[in-house]
Amino acid sequence: MGISNKSEIDRTIEGLSRHVKAIDDNPEAAKEIFGDPEFIRSYLQSGIRIFQTLKDIEDLEKGTK
Repeated sequence: MGISNKSEIDRTIEGLSRHVKAIDDNPEAAKEIFGDPEFIRSYLQSGIRIFQTLKDIEDLEKGTK
């Protein structure tokens, strides 16, 4: 598929996960910054699922899963 290399996908997932954790750790600050932290949290989690799916597809294509 060649969308990206696995380490780049892993770094993206880690970065998105850190943002979700920051929202969870300080919802009041997130509300002040984003207005609706639940929407942003949901958006970030969707991104995590998309990148995890890309990673799974690449694993299947390479026969490593």
